Amino acid sequence: THTSERPDRLHEAAGGSRIAEIKTRVSHVIMDMPKVGVKAEMTITQKRPNFVLIDQTVPGMGRTVQGYDGKTGWANSDMQGYRVLKGAELQQLLNNSDLDAEAKVRTTCPLRTLLGERIVDGHRTQAVGLGSLKGSNGTYYFDEDIGHLVRVETSIIAGPWSVIQATMDVSDFREVDGVVMPGRTVMDNPAGHLVLT
Repeated sequence: THTSERPDRLHEAAGGSRIAEIKTRVSHVIMDMPKVGVKAEMTITQKRPNFVLIDQTVPGMGRTVQGYDGKTGWANSDMQGYRVLKGAELQQLLNNSDLDAEAKVRTTCPLRTLLGERIVDGHRTQAVGLGSLKGSNGTYYFDEDIGHLVRVETSIIAGPWSVIQATMDVSDFREVDGVVMPGRTVMDNPAGHLVLT
């Protein structure tokens, strides 16, 4: 069916079996918040099977470091100090740091609803509602021509006490070590507009 094909095409478009060959990844990210005139830097270090360290510094807000060592998820920031991450907040950290995220969409989101064709930034996409028995993961938009995921509309955890609706658009796809990754991500939510490169 169309709904089952989308995650399979995403996996192949992202690099297929080459994804499993990547053992570690270090990403240097520039975060631009143009509406408030702030630019920040972030480094994401990932290592199989599921280790991650995210280190970011935002002018006026200080430094925040989040990590998972295989047993414990944690965050340490200049504003909130050290705390252990649990529940949905920990799961979000793990989801966003998974080297196999594209491949796992097929198993982590077994419930799928084809919502039909939508135009995203001038491209034909198929919108698919993805979820599991735990709830909805959001609406995912797959480019009809290249198979890549180009937009996600979902809920995100914004700190320990709030959940907000967000839209994430990805573009500028590039091949790195045989794996295709987006070079640009634009995130919009009620808290602001963020461009990641």
